[in-house]
Amino acid sequence: MEVFLIPAGEPRYQLYCEVADEPVAPPEGTPSPGWRRRMVGRFTAIVSSVEAARSGAAHRRATGQPRTFVRRTRDRTVCWLAEKIAEQRLLWHLRGQQQVTAWFPDDVEAQAATGHVRQILRADAERHLRWLLVDSLGLLVSMLLTPLPGPNLLLYYFIFRVVGHYLSRQGARQGLDRVEWNMRASSTLTELRAAIALDPDVRERHVTEIASRLRLPHLAAFLERITVPAP
Repeated sequence: MEVFLIPAGEPRYQLYCEVADEPVAPPEGTPSPGWRRRMVGRFTAIVSSVEAARSGAAHRRATGQPRTFVRRTRDRTVCWLAEKIAEQRLLWHLRGQQQVTAWFPDDVEAQAATGHVRQILRADAERHLRWLLVDSLGLLVSMLLTPLPGPNLLLYYFIFRVVGHYLSRQGARQGLDRVEWNMRASSTLTELRAAIALDPDVRERHVTEIASRLRLPHLAAFLERITVPAP
């Protein structure tokens, strides 16, 4: 597995990788057919459904197709969920790794880059644990609505949140405690740091070219989300 320490504007960094949209494996040691496995099964179905619907939503938005209010709301929800899935896939994928190559800008010392990686993973582990506790309460409340007729959408939402945060925290702890990190310097990532500081029109062209060299086709969209303030 390869990850990239992406400069996200001084002094911030973000870990980034692009992995295939593959099914999420159950946590190690999960009994079958225990309740945790059933929750992961539902979670996997939700993830697959969102990723299947994402391309249709993006196509309708890009082509300007007429959409009802309900369709627009659904498309926005699907795209939001797809972004959350993309953000957490790195940590989900880390759960099964023992050795990982981390590329970092070559204007940073390897020891400092390792410190940034560990700091990010430590913050991720704490954040996902915090939200796991909060959303677990939401899951318990949503279970009370199960006897009502119709699909319990609130329950599905909190299953997505709880399992997602649980798997993400597992990945962060794996990266901190068990992964052997192979740190490698990259002059291309240093170019990326300089490109981010450029004016938007020039920046987009440079970032797209750098992403092509790194073979990361979704990097430009990721950088747009993490470096451009929301209006």
